[in-house]
Amino acid sequence: MRILVVHSFDIGKVGFYSVQRINSDETVEEPEYENFRSRMKDGGKKESQLKEIEDIIINIGHNGATEHYFRKEGKQARAIPPLSVQFWGSDGITEFGLRLYCIKVTEEVVILLNGDMKLEKDPAKCPNCQLHFEFANDVAKAFFHGLYSNKSIFIEGMEIQVDSDELILKV
Repeated sequence: MRILVVHSFDIGKVGFYSVQRINSDETVEEPEYENFRSRMKDGGKKESQLKEIEDIIINIGHNGATEHYFRKEGKQARAIPPLSVQFWGSDGITEFGLRLYCIKVTEEVVILLNGDMKLEKDPAKCPNCQLHFEFANDVAKAFFHGLYSNKSIFIEGMEIQVDSDELILKV
């Protein structure tokens, strides 16, 4: 399987991207973020929490992708919502709310992936989130490894370079 980073949308000063899986038979799957959004539109709790996550994404777009908008649930991948947000109806014991896994590349670039309703404290043990969590961390690891190994990476005409541990965005 290969992945393709695709532009999803821009809000303010932030470009939001997603990834598409390219299967061995060369079929291209729906972007991960679009899959997440369509699965969460259940008319109930998931959809309500999706709206809150989308509000956070709008704030990220207007203010920049600073760390306080994300929670660290993996080595390199992040999750929305941040620790400061607890969804109504999530008790923090048997349900921890909706998670959207993502990769914060810079304050101007975020790759939105996939997620689900988190039912375990450890996302690696959650039947709903485990595969999304592992995929997000695998993609983040590969992305940053490629970036630091090659000193630059291209995403749809935009170059991200590494210069002394600092990421530089060139459009």
